[in-house]
Amino acid sequence: MNYQKINYFLFIILFVFTLIFSLISITNHYLFRTFALDLGMFNHALHSFSHFKCNYFTLSIDGSVVNYFGDHFSLIIILFAPFHYLFGSYTLLIIQIIFILLGGIGIYLYAKNIKQIESKIAYILLIYFFSVWGIYSALAFDFHTNVIAAMLLPWMVYFYDSKRFKLFLLVFILMLLCKENISLWLAFILISFLIFKKDRTIREKLKLEVPLIIFSFIYFVVISFYVMKYLNQGLGTIQTDKYIYLGSSLSEIITNIFTEPKYVFSLLFESPDTNPEYFGIKSEFYYMFLVSGGFLVLINPKYLIMIIPLIAQKMFSNSESMWGIKSHYSIEFVPIIILAVIDFIQKFSYYKQLFLVSVFSLITILATISSIDNSRALYYDKVNVAFYNSKHYKSDINFKDYEQFENEIPQNAILSVSSNLAPRLAFRDKIYHFPNIKDAAYVFVYKKSYYPFHSSDELNSCIMGLINCREFIKIKESTNFVLLKRVNYKYTFL
Repeated sequence: MNYQKINYFLFIILFVFTLIFSLISITNHYLFRTFALDLGMFNHALHSFSHFKCNYFTLSIDGSVVNYFGDHFSLIIILFAPFHYLFGSYTLLIIQIIFILLGGIGIYLYAKNIKQIESKIAYILLIYFFSVWGIYSALAFDFHTNVIAAMLLPWMVYFYDSKRFKLFLLVFILMLLCKENISLWLAFILISFLIFKKDRTIREKLKLEVPLIIFSFIYFVVISFYVMKYLNQGLGTIQTDKYIYLGSSLSEIITNIFTEPKYVFSLLFESPDTNPEYFGIKSEFYYMFLVSGGFLVLINPKYLIMIIPLIAQKMFSNSESMWGIKSHYSIEFVPIIILAVIDFIQKFSYYKQLFLVSVFSLITILATISSIDNSRALYYDKVNVAFYNSKHYKSDINFKDYEQFENEIPQNAILSVSSNLAPRLAFRDKIYHFPNIKDAAYVFVYKKSYYPFHSSDELNSCIMGLINCREFIKIKESTNFVLLKRVNYKYTFL
């Protein structure tokens, strides 16, 4: 009977949060609030890999064409490729939700089976996990493989502590495949295991933890600074370019860390740019981290070690979008916070555990709602994430109107499209981010979003320029869209 009750309550919690997560992520995609970066880029990669082709990232705003692995060394996308035949452009969003749910189940099983925490408290911990702000900011921003890696961490810890090392290694490999920088995070996670796992002998650690730590560091350096650099020829992701405030090269960054410690320390909390719009972005992250239970991470060296590379990559970045709480740049903190809470409450009796977890959960829920309603992040739009607000379910775009335009475009024709159209149309060999035209046969533009132009006048001027030079003809236009076709283009069925 107890087993049935456990499954029943677990099912209810998972069902409720599946609904909430879907209302955020799936709704955004349906209402054209997903974009070329990053869902369009990943969907394009799915198409290439499912046809056993090398993918080239063609949706860059500057028009550069880069080998996919030179921009994102995310091999795990290859494993997801077959599923796009089932779920189309929603594939990666569905997979992302599934992995978040799996991450929660991993937390539940770790608390209950490894830490021997009572079922009622384990349920609250599961709700707590699903309520941390980092999940909602990630779901509101397309798809990213960082989310997959973060949601695998509870399982990695679970299998490690239960001494199921084959499964532990499987999860380690899957995390490694998610993205090049995850290998650096894995190295610090394993260092924590090495130091604080007391029931394993030095000989055992020399056979497992130490080799994996060395491998993780080597993997990070080789992939990030040699393999990706070779593949992208300076056009894709260059790790050192993300940290120009520290230095222009790896050697300069290392030197400045030791010679300018005061300046480096200041970067953890302050923007090096005097732009007043940047004020408070970093402090907002620290606030959300602490009130969501992160203070328990800071007092536990086991988990403090795990967040060192995460804090460094956030706060030393030259991009303000990484500093704060928006997008997918906080997701890795979510499982670490809950794991630290689980360790902390172990020392208390059942009723104290119940009280502490309930209070932590309530504070986190309130903080998350507050962050959704009001954030310091630049270009933040609460409509993308406030699933409890009626505005979240409204759009100027009529789906039937869009379908009429899509039906005019041959299946594998080369396109140049607006950012919010790219994720739906990425399943073809070539697709560009408008206004990059190149060899595109069709130009499909959403007129109410002028990005990357500075104004709608600039957007309209560009469209008219294509028509006036007689390179393209307008074949369809509505309030929202305009579709142009290259003159003398003929589609050949393959």
